[in-house]
Amino acid sequence: MKKIKNIQQLQQEKKRIRQYSTELEQDMRNNWQNLKIAVQPANLAKTTVQNMVQHSAVVKENESSILKSTISYGLSLLANKLTTKAEEKMSGFFKRKHKK
Repeated sequence: MKKIKNIQQLQQEKKRIRQYSTELEQDMRNNWQNLKIAVQPANLAKTTVQNMVQHSAVVKENESSILKSTISYGLSLLANKLTTKAEEKMSGFFKRKHKK
């Protein structure tokens, strides 16, 4: 911390601290909004299914068969599309339910 020698430096330091505080508060608001979005049921379901699919795809990719790897890749793409559709439908369902 540097020494403040006059009133102008004090005012500048107060201004800097207020700006820093405002930035931190904005970061907290943004983090809170992101958290609220992340814990919505549709997003939780999508994340969970995607993690399961990715994990199973990684396990299957370790197997030596090219055919098995190709099939697992196709299934993971299909599952990803299905989870995206499910997310859209679930978010629509929860939005309609919330509006009532």
